[in-house]
Amino acid sequence: MEIAIGLPNVIPDVPGDRLPAWAARAEERGFSALVVTERTVYPGYDPLLSLAAAAAVTRRIRLVTDVVVAPLRSPAMLAKDAAGVWEISGGRLTLGVAPGVRADDFVAAERRFGRRFARFDEDLSVVRAIWKGEPAPGTDRSPLARPLPGDGVPLLIGGFSDGAIERTVRWGIGWAAPSLAPDDVIPFAGRVRAAWRAAGRAGDPRIVVMARFGIGADVADVSRATARDYFSVLGPELAEVFAGDAAHDRAEVRAVIDRYAAAGVDELVFNPTAPELSQVDRLADACFG
Repeated sequence: MEIAIGLPNVIPDVPGDRLPAWAARAEERGFSALVVTERTVYPGYDPLLSLAAAAAVTRRIRLVTDVVVAPLRSPAMLAKDAAGVWEISGGRLTLGVAPGVRADDFVAAERRFGRRFARFDEDLSVVRAIWKGEPAPGTDRSPLARPLPGDGVPLLIGGFSDGAIERTVRWGIGWAAPSLAPDDVIPFAGRVRAAWRAAGRAGDPRIVVMARFGIGADVADVSRATARDYFSVLGPELAEVFAGDAAHDRAEVRAVIDRYAAAGVDELVFNPTAPELSQVDRLADACFG
């Protein structure tokens, strides 16, 4: 199982130069990927912009969105921006996409929350066509510098529904699990694998899961406050649950790794709840030391 690390692109008050410094250090310490997530109505940095900055200071490490909320953007802009990061990084981008769950993000983006599932399916078709060199809808020109090879940027599909499974089989190279407990994620991953086989897809779907970390007593309060604030949209009780589930030391990190490795997960992403650059080294020591 590969071990990836999140960029702190949705932690409030993080200075912009922290992201490339974090990316460079993560590559040095041997993580498999740099991973970003997205919120519109929350302090932070755009996920694809963050990965473009990371691409400029790295050479090997893969770049992953987990996830971009696709219906917040026009499909032409999503296709163009993702293709740009893919090109700039030398083909290191994997685009995780999902329809979204937070209505306020759609209000801010002036998009219809109630139509997001239908738009998601429509947009994925348009994005894939643009990557192949077709013009943007309603125009006679491609927005890309050049068509991408094959099917374009590899897609991970996020979500926790029958629709997410269907889209994974249709569009994706695999499934990006939401930030839930292993007891929820692992059985659902089994359903994704079963649907993949039933559809006759070759090989196995890539399963990517996420856990949170904030290592050290000196960041414990910040770690809890960060998670509590980010998940406050779910209500105070659930926010408090998420505030307490980050791995805080080597033993807890290793327990998470062992649980998901035993379940056959392909990549485990540790997402930070504390923005100090030292967290990269502390996590690397816990994972690889």
